[in-house]
Amino acid sequence: MLDEAPKSEPMISIERLTEPSDNVHVQHFLQTAGLCGPASLKILLSYFAKTYSEEELAKLG
Repeated sequence: MLDEAPKSEPMISIERLTEPSDNVHVQHFLQTAGLCGPASLKILLSYFAKTYSEEELAKLG
């Protein structure tokens, strides 16, 4: 019989940051072909008023 993996509590608790009726304002961008990860990060960073190109973000990966 295999032992079960120990159950642990999550290290970080995720709390609701906004109410369901709240809107999160981010900029919309056209994605460059093949750069979906950097494009997603670019959209996320726009929420924090940070501006980077997809190419700059791709170099970080």
